[in-house]
Amino acid sequence: MKVNTIIIGTQKSGTTSLYYYLKQHPDIYFSEVKEITYFDNDKFYEKGINYFHSFFPNFKNQKIIATADVHLLPSATAPGRVFKYNPNIKIIVLLREPVDRAYSAFNYAKKNGWENSEISFLKSLEKEEEIRNNKGLIRKNDLLYFWNGLYHHHLTNWFKYFPKDSFFIFKDEELRNNGYIKIKELFQFLGISENQEINTSKEYNKAGNVKSKFIQKYILSKGSPSKKFIGSILPSKIKVFIRSKVFKKLIELNKIDKENEPLQAQDRVKARQYFRDDLLKLKEELSITFND
Repeated sequence: MKVNTIIIGTQKSGTTSLYYYLKQHPDIYFSEVKEITYFDNDKFYEKGINYFHSFFPNFKNQKIIATADVHLLPSATAPGRVFKYNPNIKIIVLLREPVDRAYSAFNYAKKNGWENSEISFLKSLEKEEEIRNNKGLIRKNDLLYFWNGLYHHHLTNWFKYFPKDSFFIFKDEELRNNGYIKIKELFQFLGISENQEINTSKEYNKAGNVKSKFIQKYILSKGSPSKKFIGSILPSKIKVFIRSKVFKKLIELNKIDKENEPLQAQDRVKARQYFRDDLLKLKEELSITFND
């Protein structure tokens, strides 16, 4: 068994919906946990390929073996590691207008207790250089709202290892507005039947708020001593079950439908300047554009 398809990004762009749509195809087997932290995390990568493959216990010879990690796109080390694992892997990238994506990730971090509740969106940009120079991977993944949205810059790193025809790159608005058509195109890219009926009417993991930040922070924490201890004594199958079923249900129960405060127009204009040059290159080289 070897994983032959991977979603590498981006966070807060609709990858959960994409995951549920892809899982409906009988020729696709997705990892039991949607996102496996492996290729960009030294600690897990050193556990070896058997650890990675332990998240695929129910594989039954499906044509497509898929997984995701939405933090892979900006990772400096992941492209080389993924290439070493499978140089023929198919890579899916789902992009969102970078200011909207950054603001959504910012609010998500606040909701989960990762970000200072008093800091403003634009002020958070001032901390990014310090975070980038910090070796803590978790902070880089969760708190670099702006840096992680430099799509052209990060894709260029992946293109050093993989040809462009290894990628299926599209935008979240295409998934929302023409989901059925885009999924059919994706099936064609993967080389499987396009005639499978897929329900794309539901949007998953919509932005909202939480009843308890304490519960949310514990569920999503990636390095708490108690979770490390419990993880060290549980069998792999039990850990996969807890991550894929129990934590997922707890997150749903802890969620409330409450929209984030909209980003002010003047803040949007300022934030957009950060992405200006990267967006120009994205348009010139990959013909990908986003409306202001």
